[in-house]
Amino acid sequence: MSSTSTLDLTIEFGGGTELLFGNVRSHKITIPATAPATANSSKPERPADVTFLIQWLKDNLLKERSELFVDPTGEGVCVRSFRVEEERY
Repeated sequence: MSSTSTLDLTIEFGGGTELLFGNVRSHKITIPATAPATANSSKPERPADVTFLIQWLKDNLLKERSELFVDPTGEGVCVRSFRVEEERY
C-alpha cells in the first residue's frame, strides 16, 4: 500500500457527541490509508483501522473535553449512557 493513499470518509456524530466537535454533526474527512508505526507501540505501519481513526479524530477534529470522547487511560472510546427518570401521573 502506498504511503500517499488516502481514505475519504464522512463521519457523523449525534446524541450530544457533536458538541465535542464544534457542534457539527457531519464531517467529511480524508485520512491516510496507512496508520504510522508509533514510538510507544510495537505495532508496525499498518492499514488504517478504527483505532487509528479515533486517534485521528481526537488529534484533528476534537474541540474540547477529550476525556468525554476517548478514555483517558487510552483503552478506547468512552460510551456514555444517561438514564432519564420518568415520572408517571
